Order: sequence, then C-alpha cells, then structure tokens
Amino acid sequence: MIADAIEHGLAQANYQADLASKRRALSAWGTVERKGAAWTWQWTGVGIPAQYLPKPLECVSNDAAWLALEATVLVITRDVRRIGAGG
Repeated sequence: MIADAIEHGLAQANYQADLASKRRALSAWGTVERKGAAWTWQWTGVGIPAQYLPKPLECVSNDAAWLALEATVLVITRDVRRIGAGG
C-alpha cells in the first residue's frame, strides 16, 4: 500500500514536471488566457506573419487550450519543414 502511494505520487510529480516543461516550450509560440467563459491562446512573436497563423480556438479549459496550442504548433512546424525541404 505504501509503495503504491509512493509510486502514484512519483508518477503524478513526473506528469506535472512534463506538463510544465511542455508549457514553457510552447510559451515561445503563444500564451493561454481566459476570454469570457472560454480559454484560448494568443500568438507571441514567432516570426511567422499573422495572416499565415491559424485563428486560436476557444476551449473549455486551460489544459484543453494548451493541448490545442500544442497540436497547432506541431502542424505549423511540420508544414514549415516541408516548405524548407522543397515541398
């Protein structure tokens, strides 16, 4: 029982540390903020003209907004790599 509690506590701590690390990396792209009843993100200066960046989504929670931002950044970086590789 005690070993299970310790293992669960360590797993939770690792999850929180991983989440914090991802959010620090994503904060170079944007910041998550509450807008009315929804959560969304604002793009920061990422070096890509605003007309090429997708409109931020409205999400139901802070975590959902971070996940949506992460997915959007993955698509953008994939596309930029394709363009850089000649299409």
